[in-house]
Amino acid sequence: MLKRFFVVLLLFAFMVLASACGSGSEGSKKVESETQEPSETAADDASKVKESKSGGFKVEAEDQLDLQMGDTAKFDTTLGTYEITLHSAKLIEELDGETPQLDELIVLDLTVKNTSEKSLDASDLVGSLEITEDLEGSGYSDVSSYFSSIESIEGELAPGEEKSGQMITDVYHSDKYFLRKSPGLVAAGTTNDVIWTFQAEEAR
Repeated sequence: MLKRFFVVLLLFAFMVLASACGSGSEGSKKVESETQEPSETAADDASKVKESKSGGFKVEAEDQLDLQMGDTAKFDTTLGTYEITLHSAKLIEELDGETPQLDELIVLDLTVKNTSEKSLDASDLVGSLEITEDLEGSGYSDVSSYFSSIESIEGELAPGEEKSGQMITDVYHSDKYFLRKSPGLVAAGTTNDVIWTFQAEEAR
């Protein structure tokens, strides 16, 4: 009788143990499932962000890569649409008692016109341009704020308004120069590409 009691007790203990293991496995699966869900959601969110970026701003204006002195470029950017005309350029060796950090200083005469339906900051538009003697190399941006005799292009431009003035920067000696939109902005897809090309003789 005692032996039979121990057998029943052992069987009962085995059943309780088996039941506990089963629920543990279930709990483990539940935890595993719960930890996977946020991961999938994060991946979905990342995908949506990527799609949002690629499907955001679309440049409508064509690239203009063969402009010359006197030409007007049309820009389509995340800031708005506008035009810039390059009128002339002048290479100089000194200005306001300042000598260039590179070989020469170059002064460009420009006109900026706001063609969008909102006001734009003229200094932002000029500040996104740079001069270079090598399209594969780095460029040099406007430093007109350091020269009192330079008529900087700055301030708010209302829709349809235009301003004329100058930008100035350092350059190396070269037979040819390029005025271009910052390549970083072009690569980011925030603007169309624009390049003016002119000979050093045109700036002397």
